[in-house]
Amino acid sequence: MLKSLEKLKYQLRDNIQQPNEEIIDSSSSSVMVLFHKQDESLEVLMIKRSAKLKYHSGEWAFPGGKFEISDDNLMETAYREVREEIGIQEKNITVWLRMYPVNTFTGYTIWPFIGMIKEFNKKHLRLNEDEVAEVISIPIRIFLDDNHKRDITSYKNNTFKKSPAFTYNGKIICGASARIIGNIFNPLIKGV
Repeated sequence: MLKSLEKLKYQLRDNIQQPNEEIIDSSSSSVMVLFHKQDESLEVLMIKRSAKLKYHSGEWAFPGGKFEISDDNLMETAYREVREEIGIQEKNITVWLRMYPVNTFTGYTIWPFIGMIKEFNKKHLRLNEDEVAEVISIPIRIFLDDNHKRDITSYKNNTFKKSPAFTYNGKIICGASARIIGNIFNPLIKGV
């Protein structure tokens, strides 16, 4: 289906609606959904959040974090967080688009930015071990395959709620990250 980063970029731009403006408040954060090519596979980079973190510790996520006053905008937040968490510099990233935000159950509003890593070598990543426990690259075919999709049921405020999840090599990707993945790939599946 998708064999090149260039084709993926145009498919995403054609199928994902982008917001005209961003809203920044005390709940705002942003992430970078970074694609790269590994051998003949298109893959996306994900991190496992450190067990030391107060919120969402141990979860699989995209590099990113909370907006800080020193950031000019949410894209700058995403660049800063990628640099701090895994050591990828802004000059090695090409951003393709900004998506509508998703909300977390802990009250954060996450603005995803989608792009590519120009030159990827996992050996060159520098993990901030206070924030990141592990980094993986997941082939995008995993997110297009129903065999890797799950529903997770949670219970909060006397209500059961189903939410999407994905599995990959014994790892479970759920919550806001799974919703972001769905927002990226569901329009592509429908458009093909």
